[in-house]
Amino acid sequence: MGLRARYETLAIGVLLVACVGHLDDHPERSAPEPRERPAREQAEQDRRRQPAALSPAEAPAASVELAHGLLDEASGSETSRSSAYNAAPKFVAKRQKTMATVSPFVLRLIVSDGPGLRAELVNIDSIPHAFLHNASHQPVRLTLKSSSGKIILPSDSRRVEKRSMAVTPDMYAALTPGETDSLESADFIDDEGTFQLLWGPFHYDELPPGKYRASAEWKSTLDEWTDPETGNCGRKPAVWKGSLKSGEVEFELRAGSGTGR
Repeated sequence: MGLRARYETLAIGVLLVACVGHLDDHPERSAPEPRERPAREQAEQDRRRQPAALSPAEAPAASVELAHGLLDEASGSETSRSSAYNAAPKFVAKRQKTMATVSPFVLRLIVSDGPGLRAELVNIDSIPHAFLHNASHQPVRLTLKSSSGKIILPSDSRRVEKRSMAVTPDMYAALTPGETDSLESADFIDDEGTFQLLWGPFHYDELPPGKYRASAEWKSTLDEWTDPETGNCGRKPAVWKGSLKSGEVEFELRAGSGTGR
């Protein structure tokens, strides 16, 4: 190598050393720092990143969509699926608890000699229970059917007779465990070849001889009372409220077998 070539190589080396030293003296110029955003611009960008608020009607659907998306992105492992499901918000509807009410009473319908019908109330509970049965307020209703299954409708005397609608304290009664009370009873009346039945406020007229089926129903809804002398009002405690229906009975009306008028 000639002398001139050596000088050129030495000069290039000196220049490289000088450049490296210059960069070391100014390290901030080696890599530019990120530019700081103004506070207003940063706040606007953060606001845009926030999801829009959902209405109550849209929330359940959004929850399901989010859960499905997370499950799709998750791997097939059970751990990943569980994590995705737990990450989704839950919307659980409250259940209304319902309890079956067991009646402390049983309503029985009995065919008596005469012939006639009798409705009995039996307390099958282990404690006493109060109730109200009254022909004007809470009568026992019959469903009377002919041999063909046709329901025979009675007339209701309460529609034409003027009766007091006041409920007094003495109308309430109570049954001890195992005790029975006859709510209503009546015999069929023979009326020149046909029969009548006066069942509380209900009147059945012109019943021809033949076979019949009957069942009874009683509803208890009242617990209030009014004293007619003092005008005081109140509620009877521990009054059972509900509806009872008896089983169906069969009987036959024969000419000359009813009670005479």
